[in-house]
Amino acid sequence: MIQRSLERSGLYQLLINRNNSVAHGLAGMLILIEPEVAKTLEYIKTQFPGFTEHGMQHSLRIIEYIYGIMSEELKQNISDVEIFCFIMAAFFHDMGMALTDIEYKDEQRKNHHLYAAKPIKEFFDKYMQRFSEKRRLERCVIYVSEAHGKSIEELYDDADFRKVDRIEGQVLRYGLLAILLRVGDLMDLEEGRICEFNMHLNSNYYNDSESMLHNSRHSDVKTYNYSSDRICIAVLTDDRQKYKIWMDWINYLDREVMYANTHYLTGETSDFFRNYKLPKVVKSVKPSDSAKFEVEEIRFQVDETGALWDILTKSIYTNEFDYVREVIQNAIDATLLKIYLDDEEDIKYKSPRSWKCNDKVIVAYSQKQGVLWIEDYGIGMSEGELSKYLFKTANSGYKYMKKREFVFPAIAQFGIGFVACLTKAEKIKILTCARGQSSIGAEIEAQSTVAFIEKNIERDYPGTTIMIQVKEKYSFSELKEYISKYFHYPSVEIDLVDTDILQKYTTEENLFNISSGFLRRIGYIKQRQEDELNKILPDITFLRKIIGILIDNEKADVLINEIYKILNEKADVLINEIYKILND
Repeated sequence: MIQRSLERSGLYQLLINRNNSVAHGLAGMLILIEPEVAKTLEYIKTQFPGFTEHGMQHSLRIIEYIYGIMSEELKQNISDVEIFCFIMAAFFHDMGMALTDIEYKDEQRKNHHLYAAKPIKEFFDKYMQRFSEKRRLERCVIYVSEAHGKSIEELYDDADFRKVDRIEGQVLRYGLLAILLRVGDLMDLEEGRICEFNMHLNSNYYNDSESMLHNSRHSDVKTYNYSSDRICIAVLTDDRQKYKIWMDWINYLDREVMYANTHYLTGETSDFFRNYKLPKVVKSVKPSDSAKFEVEEIRFQVDETGALWDILTKSIYTNEFDYVREVIQNAIDATLLKIYLDDEEDIKYKSPRSWKCNDKVIVAYSQKQGVLWIEDYGIGMSEGELSKYLFKTANSGYKYMKKREFVFPAIAQFGIGFVACLTKAEKIKILTCARGQSSIGAEIEAQSTVAFIEKNIERDYPGTTIMIQVKEKYSFSELKEYISKYFHYPSVEIDLVDTDILQKYTTEENLFNISSGFLRRIGYIKQRQEDELNKILPDITFLRKIIGILIDNEKADVLINEIYKILNEKADVLINEIYKILND
């Protein structure tokens, strides 16, 4: 696209066309310093070559975006000094990234908004000497530049956010300028922010996967339109990580607008703001046709009987581990349902304890990692069944199934184990496979409003695995005590595993690999335990024999007694080692 210049920008033209000396003086100063700022901002690319563009073109696009969403009333209401300070903040807000004397680059990137004050002060000292109000203008530009990197809560709690100054009789609203810069910065999301040719020519600049994602995502914009009424953004992406980045980015923009309209652009701040609001954000982020994932919005529904109210009145989740009970019950149901639906299985009685069930439910936990793993080798779920399990409240999916003379005896009481998991988890991963079908995966993060659904995941056995990254860690003994209390005689054997102990007997860095079965790895690790045990057993057997001989020998002298004492102590040590291995 064309190279922008300040002189051709709408906001600058608004300033220069005002018929007063203040506007003309400020406009002339901006034209004077533009080339110097542009040269300085070029150093950002040398400091952070893999980053999206943060140079003068980025600053000019921000200025144009804001002019594009300004109503005619705001164009008349905004003062000359406000236009000047806003353009200056757009010029300087990223200049902290151009400084070469900061040792730790990651810290410089994260706090670059705080480093902007130094170059702003130096520019004001060099170019603004003839302005008697230069220190007040400087303070405003520094504040607005620093504000673009603050959290929204931090910004709105800042006492200076609502500060209003007057220079040459003209209003200078700190909060308004901070809001406009933050919104304009987030609006710079088009392809113009990247150079695809350079991404191919100098691909080593983008060897960091996160950098490549943030650069390449700008090509995903399909529709982008903005005016004083609304900001419309439509994105199609083929990558799940880019989808998450886009959702976060556009939600930030949406939140900025809603916060401003609700908490700043009100009659309490200014009479003008009684009738002025920033444009509404209309957003659409979807997987493209080539994407290997789907997205489902999390909207929990009651079942056909309206059972949600019954659930709420019974207050089922009174214990911090009750969600574990629900998930285990669903795993047991899935395991038994595989038998129930198998025509070759001869089931004479309704009680599952009379059925021939050879499968297990694995419950593995790592306190160190804060990961809970529930795995069954049961019926598995299709895509439709997975969706019901995730989003259909009060329906386990198994309760109303009837194939034999009796209805399947599901034990899951309420069928909302997954709903309960959401309140306890930072992240949940599900992998499921029904017999004869391809595997399906789902992932949800805390505070997210969507679930990612992926198809054709690698898994060569039927069943379901749920991996929960818990918010608050607990001990393995606490979990064991709870499961022992609620599952005295389960219809399906529950194998409870402390992975922190198992980790001692394996070279695998992480036992929680969602695509491979846990039962197979347990078998391998237990073999390692047996190998360790077999190394000790011959020694303990030999020592037992020696001790027996010495005990029977009444003529054993003092030396033999000493040998006996040593051997006995050694035997005790070996026995303790055996107990430790067995307990593990």
